[in-house]
Amino acid sequence: MYQPFSTVLRAILRRNQWQDRRIAEEVGVSRSTISRWLSGKQEPRNLQELVDIAEALQVSTDELLGLAGHEISQMVELLRQLPEDLRQEELARLQKLAEDYRRT
Repeated sequence: MYQPFSTVLRAILRRNQWQDRRIAEEVGVSRSTISRWLSGKQEPRNLQELVDIAEALQVSTDELLGLAGHEISQMVELLRQLPEDLRQEELARLQKLAEDYRRT
């Protein structure tokens, strides 16, 4: 499912616990530009700007463009096919992996 750039960027910034000031400094744009990106009034002007954002946030351009969601949908569908007890085990395992990842 398509997600607007503003929604994806906001989620990644929140996940990384970054403020708009930090991404502005890392990418070399003004805070007002970041504000326009987050509000959906504007998107990056060119591919290089998009690549710079992805590199600063250490994500793929696919994730930044909201294209990684397809993989998540596939994982959810596979989990739904499992019997309930196995589904709960796998969800718990994935949650632990995510928590461990956030600590590093």
